[in-house]
Amino acid sequence: LLNRILPVILLSSLIGARFLAVLLSWEYYRFNPGEITLFWRGGLVFHGALGAGTAAALISCRRLRLDPCELLDLLSAPLFIGYALGRLGCLVNGCCAGIPSSLPWAMEFPLFDTLPRHPTQLYSAVIAGGFFFLILRIYRKSTRRCRSFSWFLLFMGSYRFVIEFLRDEPVIWAHLSAGQLGGLVMTIISIILFIRYGGHHETP
Repeated sequence: LLNRILPVILLSSLIGARFLAVLLSWEYYRFNPGEITLFWRGGLVFHGALGAGTAAALISCRRLRLDPCELLDLLSAPLFIGYALGRLGCLVNGCCAGIPSSLPWAMEFPLFDTLPRHPTQLYSAVIAGGFFFLILRIYRKSTRRCRSFSWFLLFMGSYRFVIEFLRDEPVIWAHLSAGQLGGLVMTIISIILFIRYGGHHETP
């Protein structure tokens, strides 16, 4: 069954990631509509991928009469590996850099300027790697539905909210970036899931 579901989830994630990227940069794409589908040139947003991929998983499970929590829990740890690899790709590409920094490990990113900046892509990859092992431990020990996915959302939402203070991203509402707003949404959903499935008294 995974062979039938995973391609749908991956395709939906790609479409969702591109859709949100275009939406957030609509002032550019409205005058360059021919570039909307050129996702290989960059412009993918993780929150869009997560939202669309999760929706595809839920719809697929409903059609195949599967437990969606079982699938989401199974995919939670691997998602952090995929995220870490994606951030390493950002590091190589030179995008998604942090704010200027004088720290000894600061790096220059020509896509921005010649100022040394926080390598937030590297921070993210390391953090995601740590979260992978935490979620894997939770998945192996827990017997509660949606527990791994709930912790995935809490870890990811909290991390994204905090790391955005070091990233060079525009503010879009209430002094918050898109990543911070997405992080808040993930955190709220995780709390709802903890309450719904009775996992709020457990710790990793």
